Amino acid sequence: MTFSLGFSQVEIALNGGFETGDFTDWTESGGAIVTTNPSEGTYCAQLNNITPASASLLKNANVGIGTVSAGQEVTITFDARGTLVDGGVAFAEFFSELSGGGVSASGILGGGPLNLDPDPNTWKSFSFTTTTGPDVSGGVTLQLTATTGGAPTSVANMFYDNISIQLIEASPSARVQVIHNSADAAASEVDVYLDGVLTLDNFAFRTASAFIDVPAETPISVAVAPSTSTSVADAIATFPYTLTDGETYVLVADGIVSPIGYSPDASTAAGFDIKVYPLGRETAGTSGNTDLLVHHGSTDAPTVDVNEVSGPSVLVNDISYGEFDPNGYLELPTADYTINISTADGVTVVASYDAPLATLGLNNAAAVVVASGFLDPTVNSNGPAFGLWVALPSGGALVALPPAGSTPTEPTVSAPSPTLPESEVLSVYSDTYTTNTVSGFVFQDFINGGGISSQVDIESDGNTTGKIENLAFYGPRFDAIDLSVESSPGVPMYDYVHFDYYATTSTELRFYIIDGDLGACCGDAREPRYVINASGGDELLEQGVWKSVFIPLSQHINFSGLAGLTWNGNPVTQLKFEGNGDFYFDNIYFSKNISLSNNDFNKTTFSAYPNPTQNSWTIKGANAKIESINVFDILGKVVLKLSPNTSEARIDGSTLKAGIYFAQIKTLSGIDSVKLIKQ
Repeated sequence: MTFSLGFSQVEIALNGGFETGDFTDWTESGGAIVTTNPSEGTYCAQLNNITPASASLLKNANVGIGTVSAGQEVTITFDARGTLVDGGVAFAEFFSELSGGGVSASGILGGGPLNLDPDPNTWKSFSFTTTTGPDVSGGVTLQLTATTGGAPTSVANMFYDNISIQLIEASPSARVQVIHNSADAAASEVDVYLDGVLTLDNFAFRTASAFIDVPAETPISVAVAPSTSTSVADAIATFPYTLTDGETYVLVADGIVSPIGYSPDASTAAGFDIKVYPLGRETAGTSGNTDLLVHHGSTDAPTVDVNEVSGPSVLVNDISYGEFDPNGYLELPTADYTINISTADGVTVVASYDAPLATLGLNNAAAVVVASGFLDPTVNSNGPAFGLWVALPSGGALVALPPAGSTPTEPTVSAPSPTLPESEVLSVYSDTYTTNTVSGFVFQDFINGGGISSQVDIESDGNTTGKIENLAFYGPRFDAIDLSVESSPGVPMYDYVHFDYYATTSTELRFYIIDGDLGACCGDAREPRYVINASGGDELLEQGVWKSVFIPLSQHINFSGLAGLTWNGNPVTQLKFEGNGDFYFDNIYFSKNISLSNNDFNKTTFSAYPNPTQNSWTIKGANAKIESINVFDILGKVVLKLSPNTSEARIDGSTLKAGIYFAQIKTLSGIDSVKLIKQ
């Protein structure tokens, strides 16, 4: 998420064009003002040095006193030409001056000699941006040189003109984080516009932006529109703000958009709104602490207290819907806590949660805890249930606080063994497959600083499992493979990539198949990826249980963010996981088919009816509880996601175009897929 801020520039160079006809405001040695071929105007400066092993100097010294600031960005520009013979060179140097003499910082602009035009009569323009040192009480100095080498024939005959030293002053700005906490299904994904500029595209419920700089001391508008919007004109709500320069803000979008289906509804105080907290934090105020700001954003939850089980007795007292804790951030020593949500009188405990601040790696961090979802989903369109969720300053999917005593533990069993025949797979990492495997496999090719990778034998049976701790990014490497190869004309050899994961503290995983010829890498938004997180993403993340993931390769081929690039899976030498927390993985392989179950005789086959349909399908199996349904179009893009938790589910296809779709159905016993036809 980016937003452009304005900048102003203050000129502090004096007599930069030498149009006084002399060296007014300059200090020089071996210089002269000449009218020979100036870059602009009438005059330019000449440093004609023919003395071996010496330097002629031209200084705009101690300029900007009282104007320039420590750590300020500065842009220096000038024009130069000249003759350099037998070791002659020219330098531009910049100094941050102390008021009593000496410097706090110095450097050669560009890191070395100036690279002039070969023609000594042709001017070349130079531009350098640098930052002032920690003390500029004596202003700053620009020094231009003509320096000879040791040879008797060395010459440095330099001409300088149009010299500028500009201080870069950012326009007033504030830091802002936006948190999507509106549980209305109509707002499950929204577009957010800042002053008419699309700033958050397809911004999902229970996700947060990172903190960004936005204009301050001037009116701005934040507009919220449907995720299908084409411009700010599609906005359903617009909020005007004037923010204070240098302040940090937390904005939480709460409430109901729909006129019916919710209690309380949009016509009440529970109507959609953005709540603003003006004293936000990005880090803890004290080392060793975690600072938490509590916000009540559950529309049907009453006024409550928040208590820590082992004390102190009350963390937050009498907080009501729409409020931030009036006492501001809780400043807690980083540890794992258990907290109770109780009625306002403190008598009845409504719910208890683990708050594993240390386990989540929140030492020295600041975060926002939001009460989210509905206490009674049955009168709120069966929307998401009540819970406590944490927004990190880095943004991304909110982290769910688990019910007390349910914090996921380490796995005690290995991932289920794959059931596809080895002849149908190309294995990257699995003890099940030993013949059709990639060659040259390296378990850790790269990992983030602080990340730890290891291979563990969970059941002490020789079956190794990958374990990643403190994930930001990690990837293995292997000899190049070609995923574009076809088994017969027009028929790909492989259609899916698979892996199993077990998340202990991870709340988001992003999986990449790295195409070496893509032309984008290393965090580039154009890299195809498959997102698994606690808010849904492409697939819902679950902690504390082994989960099997099949990803159509077409999802990478037709990734919407490619922006003109081509992903064809050739060559592939690396895979990548991004995300957070700790997780285990196993059984990474490419396959032609999806494995439906670990035990074929136990697998459940689902059917869809009516099929074809003009409106909706009913999915039904043999009394198997459906955990989730992902509907893919023929390009591999997820177009619908459901979490029915029933043995029968209805897929509303009224918004889909006519065509063929595939429903990927997950149950406890495995995965099934059903082709759907929309007329």
